[in-house]
Amino acid sequence: MSQQDLTAVLEPEDSASDQHSSDSSPHRPSVLITAIAAALGLSGGVVLIPDTPTEMISPSSETLTAVLQQNYQTKQIQAEAFLESGSLTPLPGIRQHTLQAGETLWALTQIYQVDAAAIAVANNITAQTSLEPGQILAIPTQPGIIYTVKARDTLETIAQRFKVAQTDIIQATPLTTPNFLQIGQQLLIPGDVKQLLTLQREPQPMATQPQPIQKSPFTHTVQAGETVERIASLYGVTQQAIIQVNQLANPGWLSLGQKLTIPDPVTQIPPFAQANSGFTWPVAGQMTSRYGWRWGRMHTGVDIAGAVGSPVAAVMAGTIIFAGDQGDGYGQRVDIQHANGLITRYAHGNQIYVSLGQHVQQGQPVMSRGTSGFVTGPNLHFEVRSAANVALNPSEYLNR
Repeated sequence: MSQQDLTAVLEPEDSASDQHSSDSSPHRPSVLITAIAAALGLSGGVVLIPDTPTEMISPSSETLTAVLQQNYQTKQIQAEAFLESGSLTPLPGIRQHTLQAGETLWALTQIYQVDAAAIAVANNITAQTSLEPGQILAIPTQPGIIYTVKARDTLETIAQRFKVAQTDIIQATPLTTPNFLQIGQQLLIPGDVKQLLTLQREPQPMATQPQPIQKSPFTHTVQAGETVERIASLYGVTQQAIIQVNQLANPGWLSLGQKLTIPDPVTQIPPFAQANSGFTWPVAGQMTSRYGWRWGRMHTGVDIAGAVGSPVAAVMAGTIIFAGDQGDGYGQRVDIQHANGLITRYAHGNQIYVSLGQHVQQGQPVMSRGTSGFVTGPNLHFEVRSAANVALNPSEYLNR
């Protein structure tokens, strides 16, 4: 296939003159073709030699023609970006391929040089699935599989499941906000496709799936390995409440199959106190993420997991200076200004109980724990900020 033929494929007759009439470079079409080939991941596809015709090495001219004719405008924009950056390295991530008439799953594997299983699993299709023109399929840009984020997923748990580094998923996808995954979001998990699919099919431990509270009181059947602490965290209530309601003489010894009554979480006020700061804990539950750097960015608070609807209480008396959803990823949130100059923030709420300007007492419920904002499971994101609005380490103000 000659350079003239490639240029004709790249530049439709009705737009070629407009798109390149102002370009004084005699080799611009050839350079643009090379850039697009790189964007498509066609390594070795085009060899560009100045003042000589472009020679096609691999894949075939028919395959390259089919690729170049798809999504022309998008590919031209990508190619221009490659030229400006001075790099012909293929962009990472997940491609969106619009099916043309007659294309098959096998044809896509030849065009993009990826495993058929990776495409099939990502799009819930098989070799026997009837593909329709115009249908959009997700295509990985490197060996691996595309995983869809589910409820309670975090980057850490996904990386552990597939036995890959979190940084590898961040770079392959790529992820700009790795600590804010959304349900339904697609991630590119790099690695051997067969091994990754085997890991994906393995059953996940049910112990990590919280059971919803249908009514109060609620009866919980003790499973193997469970403790009072684990059960209290699961339902968003205090350990002491479970011990008192069930009159447990030996809380450290639970029997398999034992029935425990779980008190209504709405009536539970966190009892944990910090002698130095005067703070009480905002909510009962397990701290699942701490303050500090993670995944290349600062996590400005702590996350405390537990059941939706658990009460979130003011850690100290103060005045409500914000109550609502600002659309910044925090979801339903409450900010409280305290007399000592500190500001505390309570985010990812389910229902807010207070209003702007209201004065609240220590231990007074201000909202309930939920899943609003950028979060994959029910938790409270709690922050402590200085009068200058600088995020401080909440662990220095909380004690357990």
